[in-house]
Amino acid sequence: MTTTEGRPFTVEIPPQADPQIGRERILVHFDDGRTEELCLHDYDRVYALPGLYEEVVQRRLGCRSPEESGSMLAGATDSLGWERSQVRVLDIGAGNGISGGPGRAGDAPGDRHRPGTGRPRGRAARSTGRL
Repeated sequence: MTTTEGRPFTVEIPPQADPQIGRERILVHFDDGRTEELCLHDYDRVYALPGLYEEVVQRRLGCRSPEESGSMLAGATDSLGWERSQVRVLDIGAGNGISGGPGRAGDAPGDRHRPGTGRPRGRAARSTGRL
């Protein structure tokens, strides 16, 4: 079990025999004694608990997809002779903004309109038409 800094819950990834993709289980133990079993891809519920997705996917499972895709895009951009600052990326499947990280850090081109920029994302972006 891992504590989640500043959060009213801890997270546990129970032993599982090769679960179907999207059906991986996680246990969330709340400070009040409740335990909730979730599927990792139950995004409505997972994102309703701030920091849970980042704790499990980025920290515990060591997801490197944003860095890897950013690196591949940077390599392709460089080999074409393009200026990285002129490349724009639209990340349609984004849920938490984590994929824009490599672009924001200047390591690779990426979407600069992420959390903290004042632009809505997710459902809010779709409902206003602003991405």
